[in-house]
Order: sequence, then C-alpha cells, then structure tokens
Amino acid sequence: MSYLVLTRRSNEIINLSLKPGANEEQVLDQLFNGGINVRILKIQGDRVRIGIQAPTDISIMRQELLPF
Repeated sequence: MSYLVLTRRSNEIINLSLKPGANEEQVLDQLFNGGINVRILKIQGDRVRIGIQAPTDISIMRQELLPF
C-alpha cells in the first residue's frame, strides 16, 4: 500500500487508475481485502487536505497533471 497526501479546492479532481502493466487480478484482490482508504486530514477555508492509501499498482494523480 502507498499513501499520498494532497490538498484540493472545490471542484478539483483526483484521478485513481490502474498503472500500466499492473496485475489486474492482484489489484482486485487487494481492493477486496483492503480497499482504498480516503482520510480527510484538514479543512481550511476553501481547501481540504486529503490522505489516500491505495495499493501500489493504483496511480493517484491530480487531474491537471494527466496528459489528456
């Protein structure tokens, strides 16, 4: 499992996707047994600090960093 902390504002998006070459069966097993945990760490004004724990084969990206 990997853990990432991000700060987001209203209407900003976090994208969770399967990394290229990931073993889909293994990831599904990890999701069914541990899932993806999202924790709200702090709310300040129009910003929210979010901690996301997910299997290492799941990519967690801010939408503005995606190539499309």
